[in-house]
Amino acid sequence: MSHTSRSCSMCGSLFATLLVYEKETIMKTSEFDNLIASDNLILVDFYATWCGPCRALDRTLAQITEVDVIKYDVDEDEDLAIEKKIRNVPVLIFYDGDKEVERLVGAVSLDTINKTIKKWE
Repeated sequence: MSHTSRSCSMCGSLFATLLVYEKETIMKTSEFDNLIASDNLILVDFYATWCGPCRALDRTLAQITEVDVIKYDVDEDEDLAIEKKIRNVPVLIFYDGDKEVERLVGAVSLDTINKTIKKWE
């Protein structure tokens, strides 16, 4: 799949409904489920376009190269956000296979993310 991302004219932040940085766009819950079923560790960023800490976290996530990063706009599919018990944003969920193995809430540091990746690789 391909994706089309746009930039905010005010801050330059990239946004899309759901994307793997420079790789894929996923629009439906079934596609999301298929993607996290990977044999590799996957990091999913549940965010909202209006969220300041989410935009700040974008710069950190852009530096992650060890795992695929998927961005999921909770305002675009509230059903999935409810299913995953997303009550605040940003939330980073790490999946190994199709199982959630770790959850980080808030605009966490690059160091925290990298430690979590190393823990589950």
